[in-house]
Amino acid sequence: MGGVEEQAGEFEETTMATMDDAAAPLALLCLESEDSLARTLEASLHAAGFEFTFEHVQRLEQALVRLQGGSFDVVVIAHDLGVGRTGLDVLKYLRDREHDEPVVILAADEGEALVENCLRYGADAFLGKDELDPDRVRSIVEVALTAPHRNAARILHDEA
Repeated sequence: MGGVEEQAGEFEETTMATMDDAAAPLALLCLESEDSLARTLEASLHAAGFEFTFEHVQRLEQALVRLQGGSFDVVVIAHDLGVGRTGLDVLKYLRDREHDEPVVILAADEGEALVENCLRYGADAFLGKDELDPDRVRSIVEVALTAPHRNAARILHDEA
């Protein structure tokens, strides 16, 4: 028999795996053309208490190379990339190619239409460039990592 003992053992193994996963540092990729803004985001993540690795790239091509060669828990993409492309363009490109990493769009303009379009095309969260305080950054990263929210964003993208 041993059904209860088996279940208890399975629960303990699952709990330990979850705890081990929680202890692993978060891997973040930031596509932002402004060094100072990327440094501010990184400092806010530290102040928020995250354990993480942070890679900052300034060009889309660099981000694509990193995404092909690495695994990231969260990708932060600036909306204004200053090169004729927007974060929304990058987001569409990634989602069309089956990249399912959680994406946070970082933008100065927080207009309702922009936020809706970003969510429609699969962004997991939206962060204003003027909202880089540690509490807000923590909240946004946690939202981006939440599975039910991610599934809702993907459904909107798939229906479009």
